[in-house]
Amino acid sequence: VRETRSLGGQIEKFPEDIARIRQRGYKFRAYLDKKMEVMAEQWDDINSQVQAWLETESAALDDELADAEAYFSRLGSQLTSRSENHLAKFTSVLDILQSLVEASEAKIRALYDEVSREVSTTSSQLYQVSQHLDWLEAGGIRLNQAEGLYIAAEAEWDDGKDKPGGYLYVTDQRLIFEQAEKKGGMMGFGGKEVREQKWEVPFSSVEQVLNEDKGLFGGKDFMILKLGAGAPYAEIKCEIK
Repeated sequence: VRETRSLGGQIEKFPEDIARIRQRGYKFRAYLDKKMEVMAEQWDDINSQVQAWLETESAALDDELADAEAYFSRLGSQLTSRSENHLAKFTSVLDILQSLVEASEAKIRALYDEVSREVSTTSSQLYQVSQHLDWLEAGGIRLNQAEGLYIAAEAEWDDGKDKPGGYLYVTDQRLIFEQAEKKGGMMGFGGKEVREQKWEVPFSSVEQVLNEDKGLFGGKDFMILKLGAGAPYAEIKCEIK
């Protein structure tokens, strides 16, 4: 029951979470809005089924529990052949009771497992969008009129020397790299936080996008942009963290 209530509470909160990212300017993944309606309808139906199952299964378990209590009450303080017989029946009823409880849990869980997975996926998607907006808003990047952030990633620009780390933003108009890291200091202490846009590339200048795996067991993922007119460089290479 606690799990179903928790799941229902998350679903009820989703419209508010979606409205919040829309207010912050996120205009993509329109399917999320429709998904909320479908999920809410599914949950109403499943919750009704869960409640019905709980009532039915509880009644059956109450009957088995009553039998167990009856056999237990017949057990005397002295072990006799008759009490041994009651003990065997009592143990048998307990085994049946445990099996029924486990079967009931499995039936109820099966009803909402699919929705639970969808809730988990949606929560992850909304968290990711919110995090990307946080990165953008914390820096000095200013989007153009009607421009919207689609996705972002932690990245390192291979500029051939300093390799600044930060964020790669993909909007519906361009790609932007912002340096966002602490420079100077020692052993993690001191230093200065640097937030600076290093380059931007309009989609019209992107001629080719390549990916490359490097490092031990291909553990480093690189994105390579082959660029044309209007771009600040002929090629840009970033490690996507």
